[in-house]
Amino acid sequence: MFHFDRDAEIVDALRNDHSFSFKETSKVLRYGRCPECNRKSVWVKIEKPGRVFCDHTDSCGYTETTRSLYPDLYENYVERFPATVDDPNATARAYLEEARGFNSGIIAGWYSQGCFQSNGLMAPTVYIKLWEGAFEERLIDKNHIAQAKRKNNYSRNTPKEDRHWQPPGFTLEEGDICVITEGIFNAWVFYHLNQDIQTNYKAVAAFGGSNLARNLIKENVGRDIVWVLAYDNDNGGLKHLSDHIKFIEDLGETVQVMLCRGKKDWNEEYVDGNLDRKYLNESLWRGCLSQAKDEKEKAFWLWLRNPLPRLVIDHGNALWRFKLSDKALSDFEETFGEDSRSHFWTEPDAELSSAMKVFAGYSGQPVQISPVYPEFLYTEEDSVTRDRWYVFRITFKNRSQPRIISLTAGDLKSPGAFSEALKDNTPGGRFNGDANDMEILEKRWFDYGINIVRTLSFIGYDKDTGVYAFVGEDNPNNPNAPKDFGFYNSSMLKSNQMGYLQAGNHSIKSNANDIKLTRSNKQWTPDWLPLFHRVFTDKGIVAMAWWLGTLFAEQVRKEFKSWPFLEVTGEAGAGKSAMLNILWRLVGRENYEGDSPQRGSNVGSARGMAQASNFPFVLLEGDADSKFNVEELKPLTDYGGILRRTGLKKRGTDTDVITFKGGLCISQNNMVNGSEAIMSRIVHLHCTRDHHIPGESDIWFRKMMNLRAEDLCGWRDLALENEGRILARFRKEFARLEIEFKRRNSKMMIRIAEFHAMTAAFIHCLQIIFSPKYLTNVMCQHLEEYVWERAQDREKRRRTDDPLVEQFWEYFEHMNRPGSDSFGRDRLNHSIKPEYIAIKMTEFEAMCKQHNLNGLSTRMRDLKPLLKNNQRHPFVKIGNVKSKILGNGETAYCWIFEKDPRDKKKQA
Repeated sequence: MFHFDRDAEIVDALRNDHSFSFKETSKVLRYGRCPECNRKSVWVKIEKPGRVFCDHTDSCGYTETTRSLYPDLYENYVERFPATVDDPNATARAYLEEARGFNSGIIAGWYSQGCFQSNGLMAPTVYIKLWEGAFEERLIDKNHIAQAKRKNNYSRNTPKEDRHWQPPGFTLEEGDICVITEGIFNAWVFYHLNQDIQTNYKAVAAFGGSNLARNLIKENVGRDIVWVLAYDNDNGGLKHLSDHIKFIEDLGETVQVMLCRGKKDWNEEYVDGNLDRKYLNESLWRGCLSQAKDEKEKAFWLWLRNPLPRLVIDHGNALWRFKLSDKALSDFEETFGEDSRSHFWTEPDAELSSAMKVFAGYSGQPVQISPVYPEFLYTEEDSVTRDRWYVFRITFKNRSQPRIISLTAGDLKSPGAFSEALKDNTPGGRFNGDANDMEILEKRWFDYGINIVRTLSFIGYDKDTGVYAFVGEDNPNNPNAPKDFGFYNSSMLKSNQMGYLQAGNHSIKSNANDIKLTRSNKQWTPDWLPLFHRVFTDKGIVAMAWWLGTLFAEQVRKEFKSWPFLEVTGEAGAGKSAMLNILWRLVGRENYEGDSPQRGSNVGSARGMAQASNFPFVLLEGDADSKFNVEELKPLTDYGGILRRTGLKKRGTDTDVITFKGGLCISQNNMVNGSEAIMSRIVHLHCTRDHHIPGESDIWFRKMMNLRAEDLCGWRDLALENEGRILARFRKEFARLEIEFKRRNSKMMIRIAEFHAMTAAFIHCLQIIFSPKYLTNVMCQHLEEYVWERAQDREKRRRTDDPLVEQFWEYFEHMNRPGSDSFGRDRLNHSIKPEYIAIKMTEFEAMCKQHNLNGLSTRMRDLKPLLKNNQRHPFVKIGNVKSKILGNGETAYCWIFEKDPRDKKKQA
């Protein structure tokens, strides 16, 4: 056996996991912080640290395997157990023992360590010889599997039909039990059971559910071999079982079926420690049940296992009721003997026909109580409102397409309500059962554990679970195929057949169907980055770095309190819109640039901004909307920035707080003008045509724009599959850059320095996606300096007045000069105090028109917020002043400024 102490590594990881903060006793780590209920109630045994538990089993029930908590301790076999000259199989052996639970003594000589090579990838494998000139190899590390887009590799031109894998020296003796599995590792399990629980199996593998070891079976006809089909208990495994059984029975051979419980395969159940004699006996019963030819035979197998006087069963996509007499069990046992029922599924020579005949005499004719089969899947619970729905998969006897429906508690309160709900939600569905039938079904649905699926009203990152949940685009060729996907602990997840993501102990799905993303179906290639840089220059890479940071905005805000806005401006034809289109394709959103506030109400805009978490939101042409106020966006850089509050129905004074969980990008023609508070929150990029080369730039541009979302969205997948690495790199680079930027200019506003340092830090994180081959250290340093220049420009803008403000004061000074008709008095300044300027804005606008000064006529709305922060004549307040222009003690409602900023402020 390979010697390693994984348990010690796990315990060290638990000790150093500050999210738990355990206290250690001699045998247990206790008082860890529970991620579900937030109480100090999590514990784990030091001797067996495979799973952590919350003490509050009733109110919380949190438990999680350390395998899901620390997947790196169960992976990275190449680094942890490298092959050497003295031990060339070290990596493969460690994988088989640690990940697969095998005893290297039992499987010695059955494998060797190989190497899969493709497109520069060299991945260690478990290499298994099949027969002369043929092999199968299993890639070991998950990162290699992701790069290769496969788990298994076969030798070329290897026909597997009717053939099988068998261990070296394999022979069958008369009367043997030969188990046939789909995969080779599943076959290995049965050789381990011979040692673990003293079974007597021989096993071979058929390479998949559609294949059968026909050659082996035909070679051993007439030798009283019992052939046990232990295929996977899923659609692929069950689909061809009846054909395989018929082939074996037609040869006059004995066949049994053995099925795992649930969807796990034999190797997974073995690793979990579930396989014992009781489990194997129940697996034979499951096999008999799966092959029932009609509802009567299925009822027979169910009654044998649990002899109840009333049965409600599903068969042929319909529900059936059976009633049995009270004497059925006693008479059956009198005929066949007490405790004889299990004999009928464990012994291949049992007299089934006579037992079924006796059962039929007591059960009578079945009654169909529904022409559909309502399979309860899970309960959905809204993460905010806690509203709950019961989700069923409905399959139809009339061969309609299956569908998934959600029902309320009211739909299940009676047989009549259930029947009406089926009629409302399905074509032809109804329920004709009575209250007793309904009670049996509800016990079956709800009394053996309910999977609660957390539903999100947005896509992206759920901070309570750490899961990214996305809605995928529909597949026109297979509309019922699972399409959603996500990421958890740096691993990609695909939705299961029930439509949700299983991430460790978290079941989760997004119901935000307005944003559907493309899934990558191509191998990632980063070689387009030089073209992107050529087309969009340094500004494009910096924008991409901010885009990357936005995928982790909530984690950054939680740790560092805030995440900056990005502003993209540009002259016509500079490529601003094209760059945003490409950036959207990086995350899988095609033919989209952003949302304009002109297209909807404030409520609609708030809802749009709340539709995604750790995802960009691009606000287009806000400067063209007279209702849009950029100052209202200030809270959205902060953790928990509030977009809107709404009341919760039936919750008294409780409110639902809608927060912004993404990153805000503002794209418009003119630069944002606003207060110091808003200006300091922005990293600004201005696109120009300066880099365009006639005859060449158009060619580069078209080539770049021909790349679609499916070509580029592997960028998103690589980013989220490297969440831990990227955040660690960000922390390191930000710590360095924050100090550096503040050192370079100690007078720079702290927020400006920090926000630009954050953006620059994510430039270095892009190397994790593109590798230093495409984004070199020299290039990162150059881009870092470019971001520093943007920070300096932002600081300069903060310390000087906006051009609109300068123009305002020029107009004021021109028009305020005393004229022949004003008797030497100011024309616009109402203040009687020489240290102040008091301007009535309506008079200012009217006088501009008189003097044909039209530069501010359409910009007064933009100007007014800027005047409150201008440097030339600091703003004091808006209010009434005694007017020297009107005289007689009359007042005017004015904007009041200091005339000389060096004077101490006084009451006007």
